[in-house]
Amino acid sequence: ATVRYDCSLIVGEKRIAIGCHRAILQARSEVLKDMITSQSSNVNADLEIYLPEEDAEAMNAIVQYSYTNTISTHQVSTPELAGEILLATKKFGFPELGILCK
Repeated sequence: ATVRYDCSLIVGEKRIAIGCHRAILQARSEVLKDMITSQSSNVNADLEIYLPEEDAEAMNAIVQYSYTNTISTHQVSTPELAGEILLATKKFGFPELGILCK
């Protein structure tokens, strides 16, 4: 079965799309909730949120964490990526994930 997403995070200079659900992001992050609310006038239309300054792997880890409340060691494969995830957790309001990345 194909998962239908109603939101995409368009991340980094390469504009990598990360599919997600608005309701999940809004429930987990006040920052993302504010971004979604300010950009979505039509709840039935697919939403794209552009995050050109963010690291795609870090944002993918944050999205996965939003759904599962866990992060796997393969998602934090390098100290540099752990640092990117840590920065993103602070920016988007995931302090509990930041603790896991230290």
